[in-house]
Amino acid sequence: MLAGLTSDFDAYFEDVLTSLYGSLSCDLDLVKSHFTRIQAAFLIHDDIIDDSPMRRGKVSWGLLQQREGHGLIGINDGLHLYMSAQQLLMASFKSRPHPRSLEILKLFCDCANYTCIGQALDILTSDQMRPVDSGGVSLCTRLTSNGDRLRDATVSRSTSIAKWKTSYYSFVLPVVAGMLLADVKSDVLFSNAEKILLKIGEYFQVQDDFLDVFGDEKVTGKVGTDIQEGKCSWLIATALDKASSEQRDVLCRNYGLKDPGCVNAVRDIFYELDLPILYSVYEDQARKDIFETIESVSTDKTEDFTGPAATKLPRQLFAEILNILCHREK
Repeated sequence: MLAGLTSDFDAYFEDVLTSLYGSLSCDLDLVKSHFTRIQAAFLIHDDIIDDSPMRRGKVSWGLLQQREGHGLIGINDGLHLYMSAQQLLMASFKSRPHPRSLEILKLFCDCANYTCIGQALDILTSDQMRPVDSGGVSLCTRLTSNGDRLRDATVSRSTSIAKWKTSYYSFVLPVVAGMLLADVKSDVLFSNAEKILLKIGEYFQVQDDFLDVFGDEKVTGKVGTDIQEGKCSWLIATALDKASSEQRDVLCRNYGLKDPGCVNAVRDIFYELDLPILYSVYEDQARKDIFETIESVSTDKTEDFTGPAATKLPRQLFAEILNILCHREK
């Protein structure tokens, strides 16, 4: 999800937090390391769930384990990675207490739970289609004959999936954890930060949806599978909203099937509906809306952001996060 952006994020995150919130201890490195491990665990599970063969230009961990004859041990590996990270964080806070350690631990647990909810919503909504060969006739005939199967593929639903599956752990978690480490006390700041970061997460997920279908695999480092897996993405939701009855019929007969001909038929409809152009319009408008939100609750002035009466966030931090994502290609 944040595949190619982690190094960029780390490059400025510590310096910005330190300059805005004051001197931070080595706890920041600890929490960043914990976040990286948890992210890796989620990505392992995400690739297994989505049957993704590649991640960051390499064979996905789950597939690698299967090729080695270890079956679905990747599921256990992801869980082990997550639980080990939790134990290391708890042990570190025990030996080097932090005044907000319990809140930080709760934040990680909450965001992990939200991500699991998002994964479940993603799979249940997509109604993954896995045709079974029965004399050349798919047993899942409802998938190619019943247009109602795409009734939940709406922009509203894709936004909900983005919120729970992506936004909390990819954006809310690292920034709010940094704020807790800096001992920020204002509920207003936490509320406004979450509002901004959820919007950024939605924007990021729409970018991911677009790159899954239209991105260059040599650049993204992964093979797109959203069409084959019947994902409730921004692309299919927007396409269904714009499609004629004939185009909708083509989508209903082909979306979610792994056959290359079906995938190409869906992709052709996406082009007919000018989805790359609509995406460009969406991206520009989304960035404008997010910047307006940032401007309304932030300041460039040097203030004490840690005080309980603070009402304005540091503009630099949130603007930089958004700038990193601007027109990304991976």
